[in-house]
Amino acid sequence: IKVVEKASRFLSVMVSEKQVMDLLRPNWHPFVVYMFNCFQTKGHILFVMEYLEGRTLNVILAIEKFFTEQRTVFYSSCVLLAIGYLHSLNIAHRDIKLENIALDRQGYPKLIDFGMAEINVKHNTPILEKSGTRFYQGPEFLIPGMITRRSSDFWSLGVII
Repeated sequence: IKVVEKASRFLSVMVSEKQVMDLLRPNWHPFVVYMFNCFQTKGHILFVMEYLEGRTLNVILAIEKFFTEQRTVFYSSCVLLAIGYLHSLNIAHRDIKLENIALDRQGYPKLIDFGMAEINVKHNTPILEKSGTRFYQGPEFLIPGMITRRSSDFWSLGVII
């Protein structure tokens, strides 16, 4: 269960995440974390999410120092399918990074944390608000006035690989 205080500065991010998860729920994808329910109390918003036993890839990489080529291909292929699925629903994740990919108990990677995601983003729709984690961002984030598109999710995956 993910709990966020309503007074938190992250409230707008959580509202965005709930909108995305509501879109994903009827058409769940095996490489995207599942939200069972979301509800609120007077002071909190609570997300009842799928439990992922595994760690995030950044933690695993810090322990193991590197992934074999076979594991890299496996993880990146699964994430690529997840990104393709999101884009088919006109959703851009906008924060693909090692910290936002967690393993389930069978060792399959799942995208998590949709707080930066943008909905209603078609193939060439410009995304005016730049967000995400600097190290994983595409080159268009470095140029003032340059717009980005959902294809930046693929760039971020390339940085991970």
